[in-house]
Amino acid sequence: GNAAWVGKLDTTSLRFAPDGANAMNTSDWPIPAQLDDRSAFYSFNPHATDQKGAANSTRRLMFGFVTGATSAAVSDGTVPYWQSAHSLARLLAIAGGVVVQSPAPEVGALRDPSSHSLFSERTVEPGGRGYLAGVRGDA
Repeated sequence: GNAAWVGKLDTTSLRFAPDGANAMNTSDWPIPAQLDDRSAFYSFNPHATDQKGAANSTRRLMFGFVTGATSAAVSDGTVPYWQSAHSLARLLAIAGGVVVQSPAPEVGALRDPSSHSLFSERTVEPGGRGYLAGVRGDA
């Protein structure tokens, strides 16, 4: 899993303490909550922020890597081995003294068939041949 505390950082002394604990006595700290109870989600990064929260407030997004079991297709050499895949964005919030995570609302666009495109097979060549005219991201 991925352990996390909710607490305060003293920016002068650079000491952190979970809510209700003493920063100087780590033996009194509570057991951290687990953000994810599976070891398949690891190396997470909760440092992405933007201003797309309620009333343009700051929201925090978390990404990580997801591991999977080795498939038969990998074992028999049909496809190359892969170690992990980048996760979809998770929206983080603090509620009731714990970290709460949910899929970022933008993930819903993946389920909207009107936002999908189908392109024929093509070769992209240096100098501009084969590029998809008019296709742009929304970042």
